[in-house]
This record gives sequence, structure tokens and C-alpha cells, in this order.
Amino acid sequence: MQEIETLADTLRTIDDIVRKYEQEDRHSYATALPERVEYIIRRYRDLATNQLAGIKAVRDDMLVWLRAMAMIVEMAGNASTHQEKNARLRGCVEMIETTLQKLSEQEFNFQSSYWHMPDLFRSDYPTLEYVRRIYDLEAQIAELKRA
Repeated sequence: MQEIETLADTLRTIDDIVRKYEQEDRHSYATALPERVEYIIRRYRDLATNQLAGIKAVRDDMLVWLRAMAMIVEMAGNASTHQEKNARLRGCVEMIETTLQKLSEQEFNFQSSYWHMPDLFRSDYPTLEYVRRIYDLEAQIAELKRA
């Protein structure tokens, strides 16, 4: 008799755990307990698989990006003047800083999907030109105020 009570307590505990995960997942199924447990295990296995695929994609993107950065640095090394070299290296640093900022702002957890992550390596070239123009205009205003 005590074995049956222990088994019943265990089943109630498992049912409570399943309900907790169903609430977190915002899904509830009126099926038998074994099917609900199987669904939750399958759901989290799928989540883990998708997250691993996303992390591998980020790694692959990073490898390509680092190879491109190596090419840029090599190109800067082949520049004919110091000014040209400095300009190329400043551009390289800007690209690295932009990517670092995007990566540091990104949250990684099981609730967010890799597919909704912004492209870390997308160029901000169009907006960068506007920012440079703003700096030039601010410099002109400061110069005119001094005169």
C-alpha cells in the first residue's frame, strides 16, 4: 500500500513539474502525462538543437569575418603612404568596434532565437557617411564661431 502512495506522490510531483514547464512554454495539453512529458522533452531538445545551429552559424560568420579582417590589415600594410595606411586602419577599427558593440548588446538565452539576432557584420556604411558629415559640419560651426 505504501508503494502505491509513493508512486502516486511521484506522479503528482512529475505532473506539477510538467505543468510548470507548460506554463513557461505557454502550452497546455489535455493528454496523458507520458505524452506531455515526451512533448516537453522534445520541445527542449528542439530548442537546444536550434540554438546550437545558431551558435555554429555565428562561429562560421566570425571565421569569415576574421579572414576578411586579416585581408584588410594586409591591404593596409601594402598602402603606399602613411596617410593611406592610417585611413585603412581607422576604418578597420571602426568595423571592429561596431561589431563588438552589437555583440555585447545581444542577449543569448533559450527564449530568444538566433534567427532574430541582428547581423553582426552588416556594414553601417550609409549612416557612417552621415555621421562623418555631421562631424565636418560641427567642425565648421566651431571654426566660424571662433572667427
